[in-house]
Amino acid sequence: MKNGFFSGMMVGAVTGLAADMLLAKEGAEDAQAQAQAAVAAFVKPFNRMRFIETEEREDIYTALCGLLEELPKGALERQALLDVFEEERDF
Repeated sequence: MKNGFFSGMMVGAVTGLAADMLLAKEGAEDAQAQAQAAVAAFVKPFNRMRFIETEEREDIYTALCGLLEELPKGALERQALLDVFEEERDF
C-alpha cells in the first residue's frame, strides 16, 4: 500500500540515516555505536506506522542495505547494524 505519506517518510528517514552513517564512518572512536544508534532511530518512525505491508517492509530493509553497501568495507560491522534493525523493528 504505497502512498505519498509513506514515500515522504522513507525519503526523510533514509536521508537522516545516510547523514548519520557519514558521520559514523568518518573515523569517530565510537563509530559503531553511533551507527547502531542511527539504525535504531531510523526504525522508530516506521514502528509507529500501523499500515506497513510486505512491500513497505521490503523497501525499508532494502534502503538500509543500500546505505550499508555504500560504506567502505570494514568501516562498520554491517551484520551488527542489521541485527539492530531486526531487534528494534516492530513491523
